Amino acid sequence: MWASVSGLALLGLGFHFFGLIGGLGGLLVGYFNGRRLEHEALRSRDRAVTDAERVLEEAEKTWNQVCNQPQTFSQREAMTGEPDSESRLRVV
Repeated sequence: MWASVSGLALLGLGFHFFGLIGGLGGLLVGYFNGRRLEHEALRSRDRAVTDAERVLEEAEKTWNQVCNQPQTFSQREAMTGEPDSESRLRVV
């Protein structure tokens, strides 16, 4: 959307200052500027997807390491079976 708005703005400015030739030049500059914005958005999205996939892989790796470990309880939790609010040992 912003690409079309910038293209129209450049078309209008070019036409206002330089007539028909300026309008065509503004249209051309607006078109290429819009294409540049599209490519930057695609690159940004691809970077975000790559980062999210890396974080997901790290989270899966951590989960696979932690889920096979035995749960640790404090002595109070082992005796009562209730979670100990003062315990620093937490189950993930």
